[in-house]
This record gives sequence, C-alpha cells and structure tokens, in this order.
Amino acid sequence: MRIIEEVSELRQITKGCVLTIGNFDGVHLGHRQILTAARQTAIQMATELVAMTFEPHPVAILYPEKALGVLTPLEIKKYLLAQCDVDSLIVIKGNEELLKLSPEDFVGRFLVDNVQPSVVVEGDDFNFGVERAGNIDTLRKLGSQKGFEVSVIEPKQIKLSTGQIVRVSSTIIRYMLESGHVADAGAALLR
Repeated sequence: MRIIEEVSELRQITKGCVLTIGNFDGVHLGHRQILTAARQTAIQMATELVAMTFEPHPVAILYPEKALGVLTPLEIKKYLLAQCDVDSLIVIKGNEELLKLSPEDFVGRFLVDNVQPSVVVEGDDFNFGVERAGNIDTLRKLGSQKGFEVSVIEPKQIKLSTGQIVRVSSTIIRYMLESGHVADAGAALLR
C-alpha cells in the first residue's frame, strides 16, 4: 500500500480511482463493509482503491479538551487498511485551516483539484467540512456537479451479548471498552 502524506503527492493517485474518506478508527466491521464495497467497485472499474484519513482525529485539533481515546494509532491503522486491500492511503495532517473548509471547499480542494475520483464510497452517516456541515446528501449533490458518483453503504449492525442489536461505530466500541464489554468490542472490531 502506498502512503501519501503530502498534498503535493496527491497527483500520484490514479485519476478515476475509487475513494473512501474517514477516520477509520478501529477499522471495524462497518469500515470493512465500506472498504469491501469500495474494493469491489475498484475491481469492476479496473482502477485503484484509495482511502483518505486524518491524523490526528479532527476533534483533537478543534476541541483538545474533548479528544477521544484512539482505538488504532496511525501505524496500526495503516497495517489494517493494507489488509483490507487499499492500494493508496492518503493521510491528511490536520490543522485548523483545513478543518475550517466548507464542504464545497473540501470537495473542490481535495477531490476535484487533486484526487479526481470516479466514485466515492461512504456510509450513510458520513459528515465532512467545517462543523461537519456536509452530509451524504451534500456529497451526492457536489458529486453530480463535479463529475463523480457517490455510493452509499448501509450500516453494519451486530448483536451484542445482551441480545441488543447496535450499529457498529468507533463511538460504540469506545463505550463498550470503557464499560468493560470487551468481548462485544472484539466482535465489532473483528479481532
């Protein structure tokens, strides 16, 4: 897996790639479902699968007092994403200027000007841009204007040891770990 950490290196990405964007903290079952769908699309289109992530988590920059516990440090995240057959990983080094981009400016600066994906694959709860102002509908609208498709993957759910069915997310996994439900967290992480 190729690692790209500088904006100037984004030109190395194959134009027309399949892209997925996220923090991928934990690289859990929900992330893996998105990555699998993205990989299948990339195979069908005979192009590369590119994942874009952020380091550190945007909350740690904007609201350090609310910084989340990290499930997977960057080096482990790289390893897990490589196991998911990601061809290229873009690591965006977070800074306040970047995190204050509007959804339109984020799409323009990263997707249109640099990466130029043909398809962006995301979960239905995808948010981006300043204050998480953009959502999956915003991305679809911008995609139709800027020339890329958006594929939305339904959330992954698991049944907990209590019998409760929950949507897999990094937040719920952190909660499980903090409350001592390690086996349930392991099931959501697939490890």
